[in-house]
Amino acid sequence: MGLNPEVVKEVFFNSLLGGSAWSDFIQVKGEFCSFNFSRIKLEKNKEEIVSLLNELPVGFKKGMLFIDAFMNKYGKQWTGNKEVVDCLLALGIAIGAVEIHFVSEVFFPGGLKSYIVK
Repeated sequence: MGLNPEVVKEVFFNSLLGGSAWSDFIQVKGEFCSFNFSRIKLEKNKEEIVSLLNELPVGFKKGMLFIDAFMNKYGKQWTGNKEVVDCLLALGIAIGAVEIHFVSEVFFPGGLKSYIVK
């Protein structure tokens, strides 16, 4: 399928808590919003989420900025929508495939997030 906004949105909406027991949820704070996901639904979608994350630039293995996630590993822009990028990274955080690290405030007052795809 490849990395495209429609696939990300489909996986995202299929992973949300809706209709699941509250004991089943995991909350993730994205770049712009917080999301409530179903652990069971995330597990069903895990393979697809990992596949989508692997389409991001290879630099994400060491850490890159949110803005860099608008490009795919081939150097092509796959979306111009920050909400779609936020959904993809939040899905990755929810399944433990993405970590957030903060760059020193010495260089960036207020801090700067770096996303690492494991």
